[in-house]
Amino acid sequence: MKQIIFNVGGALSTYVEFDDKTLLVDIGKSSTFNPVTDFLLPLYKKINAKKHSGTSKYHLDQLLISHPHKDHVSALEDFEKYFYPELLTTPNDNEGMKQDHLINWDKIGNEDDTSIIKLREMLIGRQPPLRTTSDQNEFIYYIPPKKVEDDTQLTSESYCNNISIAVF
Repeated sequence: MKQIIFNVGGALSTYVEFDDKTLLVDIGKSSTFNPVTDFLLPLYKKINAKKHSGTSKYHLDQLLISHPHKDHVSALEDFEKYFYPELLTTPNDNEGMKQDHLINWDKIGNEDDTSIIKLREMLIGRQPPLRTTSDQNEFIYYIPPKKVEDDTQLTSESYCNNISIAVF
C-alpha cells in the first residue's frame, strides 16, 4: 500500500493505492499546493494511467469527500477536469438513501461556493455513494445527518463537521 498525505492548509488530502485500487480522500488546495495539478495529473501522465471508459479523463476508483467544507473540496473543479471517480463518496441527498442519512444542504452554508456547487453537480445521477471501493480494505464510519440534527449537543457545533465521514 502507498499513502501520500498532502497538507493543504486547514485540511489534509490523502492519495492511497492499495491492491489495484486508487483512493483520494478530500481534495482541498492551498495557495501554494494543488494536489490535482501539482501531484495527481503529473503522476498519472508519467505512469500512463488508464482512462475512464467513454471519457478522456483519468480513472480513479474512489473520491471520498469527508464533508462539504471549502477546505476539503477547493480543488474539486480542477479534479473534475482531468479525473473521473468510479465512486464519489460524501454526505449527500441522493435518491435511494435512507431518510435519516440525507444531508440538509441548508445547514451547510456556502451555497454560492463554486466548489460546493460542483460537488452537488457531480452527485447527480450517481447511486447512493456511501460505500467503499474495497470492502476488505476500507470501512466507512459517520453519524447520519438526522441524528446530528436531533442531538442537542452536536447541533451546537458545526453541522458539516459533525456529519464527516471517516474512512479506515
